[in-house]
Amino acid sequence: MDMLFNFFENLIFLEEEGVIDKRDREVLFDYWFGQLRYPQRGNLRRYFDRCGYERLAKETNSTYEHEYLGLTHELMEKLKPVIDKFELRKLDSACKIHPFKDCNPDFEDLKFIVFSIDVGKYNEVFREIDKELNYHIRNKNNSYKRICLKISPINEDVWVYIKTSTWKEKLGDCDS
Repeated sequence: MDMLFNFFENLIFLEEEGVIDKRDREVLFDYWFGQLRYPQRGNLRRYFDRCGYERLAKETNSTYEHEYLGLTHELMEKLKPVIDKFELRKLDSACKIHPFKDCNPDFEDLKFIVFSIDVGKYNEVFREIDKELNYHIRNKNNSYKRICLKISPINEDVWVYIKTSTWKEKLGDCDS
């Protein structure tokens, strides 16, 4: 994957240097850049921002000063000690998962409260939450799924924990 991301970085560089036109790049590769902007591709956009793909991060609008955490009301109550311990700042409480372009599952009834996390603290915060929820990234039988998705109306990539059963019920075969 890194070879492909380097290729995209080089395309953007060539465009910036005037070697190729933006229009030419868009005609040939806009589909692929569009794939990287899909709401459910937040994990990749985070990777661009954290792993030195500055041009690709800028092209996909993924430069971050903060990490964002979305919790359902139920999880917010369960994780209140973690929220208090790290003094997480509440941003919005009426957020929903941005519709996916490719399979459009119905997440209308799933609302999130979004919190801002300083980039320097996010590993520690997620470690605590994972411990509280008994979540292990390599465990296929977790009760929750942690995924980075585009959230409306703030239009940001937000890490959310969704009950695995809810995720499977809503997405079925569209799970990416």
